[in-house]
Amino acid sequence: MNLRCAVIEPWLGGSHAAWVGGLVAHSRHRITVIGLEDRAWRWRLRASAPWFAQRIRELIEAPQVIVVSGLVDAAALRALVGIRIPMVLYMHESQSGYPGHGWDVENAARNWVSMLTVDEVWFNSDYHRLVALEAHRRLQRAMPAEQRVATSLEQKCRVVYPGVDLSWTRPRSGHDGPPVIVWPHRWDNDKNPAAFEAALDRLVDAHLDFRLVLAGAERPAGDDCRRRIARRHVDRVLAVGPFQVEEYRRWLQRGDLVVSCTDHEFFGIAVVEALAAGSRPVLPDDFSYPEIVGPAGAHQLYPRGSFGSALEAAVRNRRDSSAIDVSDFDWRTRIEEYDSLLEYLVLTSRADTGAPDAAV
Repeated sequence: MNLRCAVIEPWLGGSHAAWVGGLVAHSRHRITVIGLEDRAWRWRLRASAPWFAQRIRELIEAPQVIVVSGLVDAAALRALVGIRIPMVLYMHESQSGYPGHGWDVENAARNWVSMLTVDEVWFNSDYHRLVALEAHRRLQRAMPAEQRVATSLEQKCRVVYPGVDLSWTRPRSGHDGPPVIVWPHRWDNDKNPAAFEAALDRLVDAHLDFRLVLAGAERPAGDDCRRRIARRHVDRVLAVGPFQVEEYRRWLQRGDLVVSCTDHEFFGIAVVEALAAGSRPVLPDDFSYPEIVGPAGAHQLYPRGSFGSALEAAVRNRRDSSAIDVSDFDWRTRIEEYDSLLEYLVLTSRADTGAPDAAV
């Protein structure tokens, strides 16, 4: 079966763009991407649905299935498209799930109605699924009692992990020099770069030798911290990002330890890439990380709140941990699930409506 699938993405940048590109490159279906550049996310969520609906109506052939990003009001989009097309909501993130943002009731409500509207909701991790469902239970408790509704939201939710391009990774042997620590995250406060800075000072105080690759997108919230780290450890820093893709991958292949002291993580594509390139994990036993490393790697995760001691132990004993197999997240493995689920959704939608099978 070869379906016509429209992918609606209002944030064609970063991990969203990588996910869309991987889907297009690997799917056996005919994927049409309708997207907007990665800016003005609040306006994308509030009011991009009319623009996307118009683009869908302009297609020469109507799509047989639509995959829409969670940054679009899917309820408005479905109403404006005007014809019944099976629709999947792919949740890269939930706005109400970010730490430090307070209770964002407006976006929580918009996410909730979108999830009720579509045929299926796909989450990029089980951790994310649980966070989102709890946010919607909280929303129900907060709204006036007379307008609460019983829903079967959980029944339409499933975990569909992102695919990651791992075709560039190569087996490598260790080296005898100081361990190379990779920070692959954007420099935002929710990624907790201040804890990383403090942990590096702890390594210096312990007279431990190490090297640094400071990758990740520049962000105003964390740039002061990044600059301080680069100055304080100028003789230890091998490279400071952001990098172009090929250069970034070359630095990942040099890494020994990939770190995270984040306050949340819905999935973690950058961590998967670093693990695939051979880095050992210095990651908390929380958020999506247990799902990424799997049962075999769970013992290598540190208890949340103990990042400094975990990084020191990893630098002292870097060869005591084993490589993590993340090949299940390779697009070449993941794509079969995506393609099969889309086909199943179209076939069951026809059965529900009594529509005849059409050539596809």
